[in-house]
Amino acid sequence: GSSGHAIIQVDCRRENAIIVEGGANARIDTDERDRGLEAVDPSDWLLLQNEINGIPGIMDAAVRRGLRIALNPAPMDGAVRRRGTGGMDLLFVNASEGAALTGCDAPDDIIAALRHAAPATRIVLTMGSQGAVYADGMVRIQQAADPVQAVDTTAAGDTFIGLVLAAQLRSMDVATALQLAGRAAALCVTRHGAADAGSLGAPGLAPGRDAGTAVRRAPLGDPILIRVNNDLLSLRQKEATALQVEWLP
Repeated sequence: GSSGHAIIQVDCRRENAIIVEGGANARIDTDERDRGLEAVDPSDWLLLQNEINGIPGIMDAAVRRGLRIALNPAPMDGAVRRRGTGGMDLLFVNASEGAALTGCDAPDDIIAALRHAAPATRIVLTMGSQGAVYADGMVRIQQAADPVQAVDTTAAGDTFIGLVLAAQLRSMDVATALQLAGRAAALCVTRHGAADAGSLGAPGLAPGRDAGTAVRRAPLGDPILIRVNNDLLSLRQKEATALQVEWLP
């Protein structure tokens, strides 16, 4: 059948609303599930979102293979509330998802309710311009958001989640992971669209921070090639202006 797709609407406040058509994403069978898990290693993470079917079965199969499981329950629906949030290592929710899951509005109340429902699950609650908070037992780590001029919040959460898990795979501590993820998400919201919104996060770039050295600039200004450590990045002019760049003669 047809593949899944999403229609993204962005309002005047730069916030988004997304209409999802599941398509083939909502028709994953057990054979496809098992084939997808064949190549995994017990040290791997499995990141799940609520855009596919069969999540309980996928989680059970992943647990049998020794995988660590992270869940982002987007798009939120009644099935997520009925299924609950237990059985995973890490739960990522934004403020509206946390409120829908718990019936609470205040961040502390959301975290307390999620912890009560699933005490063994670590929680990352993202709050847009208010930053994010990590909760694990009595441990709380607050991460402030980098101040930027947002144009489109699409994919900011996905970017944040991806950077947190990438940092975890590299054995970074949680505070560093949150800091890098926050920087990447801040840069993401300065760009329109979702397809490449998180592409600058891995090197740790962020608006207003030292970025790297420009090694080549096209005659009309776009693109600009920038060296960051051992990476070469190609940026559009308006993206480069959000970074502190040392121009070569």
